[in-house]
Amino acid sequence: MTAVVLAALALAGCSGGEPSRAAGAPAGARGSGGTSGAPGGAGRSSAAGGAAGGAGAAAVPVAAPARVAAVQRLLDSRAAALRARDASGWLSALDPSATGFADRQAVAWQALSRLPLSRWSWHVDDLQAVDSGTGTPQWARDAADGDASAAVAHVVLRYRIAGADDSDVVRRRALLVVQRAEGELLRAQGPADLPDPWDLGPVQVVLGARSTVIVAGSASAAAPSPAAAPSPAAALTPAAAQTSGGGPSPAAPPSGGPLTAAGWSALADRAAAKVDEVWGTGWARRPVVVVPADAAGLAALLGRSPAAAGSLSSLAAVTTGLPAQGGALPTGTRVVVNPDEFASLSPAGRGVVLAHELTHVATRDASAAGAAAVPDWLSEGVADYTGYRGAGVGVDAAAAELLADVRASGPPASLPGDAAFDVQEGGSPQSYESAWLACRMVAQRYGQPALVELYRRTQADGLPAALRAVLGLDPAELTAQWRSYLTRVLRPAASPAPPA
Repeated sequence: MTAVVLAALALAGCSGGEPSRAAGAPAGARGSGGTSGAPGGAGRSSAAGGAAGGAGAAAVPVAAPARVAAVQRLLDSRAAALRARDASGWLSALDPSATGFADRQAVAWQALSRLPLSRWSWHVDDLQAVDSGTGTPQWARDAADGDASAAVAHVVLRYRIAGADDSDVVRRRALLVVQRAEGELLRAQGPADLPDPWDLGPVQVVLGARSTVIVAGSASAAAPSPAAAPSPAAALTPAAAQTSGGGPSPAAPPSGGPLTAAGWSALADRAAAKVDEVWGTGWARRPVVVVPADAAGLAALLGRSPAAAGSLSSLAAVTTGLPAQGGALPTGTRVVVNPDEFASLSPAGRGVVLAHELTHVATRDASAAGAAAVPDWLSEGVADYTGYRGAGVGVDAAAAELLADVRASGPPASLPGDAAFDVQEGGSPQSYESAWLACRMVAQRYGQPALVELYRRTQADGLPAALRAVLGLDPAELTAQWRSYLTRVLRPAASPAPPA
């Protein structure tokens, strides 16, 4: 069979931390609830979020409290400069001799000064003198360059982007400070296990009507290609679509081409509005979409090593952030896009992928710590339902792999378990297609509000109780209805199924 991996869009960025695809992108867009994003950085230990600060190394002298206080005042003044959009105040905290570091901080300023930050602060955990032994990380010894006043400040950065973060995003960083006649100054920053986009190089920040988009400079250099309207069956197909056997499809349609920063913003705004139509307005509603320059940048933003970039090549988008803790909502939720894979999608495919991911943002915002676990088939199915809704893509195209299986051997015996959505462990397009059609069936039979209520009740009470309360079904009855629906909807090729 030469079915395009349409349902595959969900395999690249889904809840549970796994990539999700959406119809049409090989392993790259169906939804995501990835939990990459421990509050790590260049801390003192990997448990604290970053070995870059010298975890496990021999102890080094700790600076006197008076110097710790002086460094704290320096960082407080710098944070105030950022909040006041005072570029000279931001840059005046830097050691003039550290020209490379100053250049990078000037680049960071261009992004940070454009972000709608509602909070930005550093707190000094401790300050350790640089020594020539193993107690100080190599980056700090190199940056100190023999300066006897050099010390490593282990700091906690807390920030919020307005409209997206209801609680603090927490990062641990290691900064090298030196003493000069004018006081403490910053000379270097250590490597971050979990960097922010502005840590990786120049970025553009675009504030859309409904989104904040952060785009790496090289990811938005090209103008968008004029897009011919694709046929519904091919609407989500990547430029080099995969067949069921993994080979290229000879009939792959043209892709949408690269997007400008403004194009990304418009796409995110449309996807956010589409999520509102299904989920309502009870979520952050100004999501942050991050577009790194390449797969290496994607790996870095996911807290993975550069060597992992190749394994992420088929990932179109993923939703990241920290899970809810202590009754609070999840924090730092971001949709991170793989620009190379995304460029291969058609315009319609991009819309499906981004709406899928933003659905995960919306459902996460409604999931405080202590909420019942939502099975992946419901989480991914709701996201795909939102993405495909109104996209004009036929079921035969969007569920091509599942269609072939049903025609060959009948519908699956059960809804897919959570492990079936783990792309790293062999998750399949059929799992996402099954989940999508289960949610589509609920919406068609019981109404779209019932589907949303089923999700909300599942978060509160678990799936069996939610099914009884909302649909009057038990899990076995739902499965039976779904299997019957598959048999009816995935009809022979001579009678194409209706669009999603």
